[in-house]
Amino acid sequence: MPFLTSDSATVLYSLAATEHVATEGGLALLRLVLLAVAVCVGTVLLLLGGRLARPGCAGLGLALGAAGGLAWSGQAGGGTTMAVIGGAIGGFLIGLVFFKVWVGVGFAVLLAVAVPTASLMWEGVPLPVGGEVSRGGLADVEGSYRDRLEAVYEGHAPVVRAWWDDLGPITHRTMVVTASIMAVLGLLTGLIYPNQSVSILLALVGSLLVLVGLDSLFTILSPASPVWPAGEGRVAVVTVGLITLVGAAAQWTVLNPKADR
Repeated sequence: MPFLTSDSATVLYSLAATEHVATEGGLALLRLVLLAVAVCVGTVLLLLGGRLARPGCAGLGLALGAAGGLAWSGQAGGGTTMAVIGGAIGGFLIGLVFFKVWVGVGFAVLLAVAVPTASLMWEGVPLPVGGEVSRGGLADVEGSYRDRLEAVYEGHAPVVRAWWDDLGPITHRTMVVTASIMAVLGLLTGLIYPNQSVSILLALVGSLLVLVGLDSLFTILSPASPVWPAGEGRVAVVTVGLITLVGAAAQWTVLNPKADR
């Protein structure tokens, strides 16, 4: 199989599809645009993610706080302006002040998921791929975004459960123990060295976006020339690891972060 299937991109453009772009040509164009955007965003995260992390965290807190204030004012029946302003300020401060906490949690999740997954790929264990929701079927799902998300879950959850059951109890215990150790290690590392940790975190996210996007684009534009040989899990692990390290190193060079306090 290719590095990663284009199912993730299919989910994105299918969720975004509306009656205005319901034609096959419209969906295909939307898919190409989303993949190109993913490659561009991934490149930015790969090379400049560390620099953008702290203001991005504060900005996300501001947006979420404003949305929370708006929702609260709707329930309270008044004071919309003050609620939105107060929520935005509170969210901004929480995102900024607790930046190290968010980095620690994110790095913990990263190591807890990435290390066991990379180990399975290195050993040649196939990862769960596919589901009952086909490429065209998801686009044909009627209803809201929530209905489409539920269709994605219902189509893929049985595949993941079957894959997990096939691994066996010994592999289950190994993965759980490894994920737990990596989560604790990631949390401590993220709290102590937030600048370095967030650079690695966003470099990995960026490398995945770039590789998945390019792989999917090449698959669409040139189906006869796959980017990744079938079954080369170790090639994928090494490639992602090297690109992540190069991206993180570039961020450290550009950032020249001060010593963490």
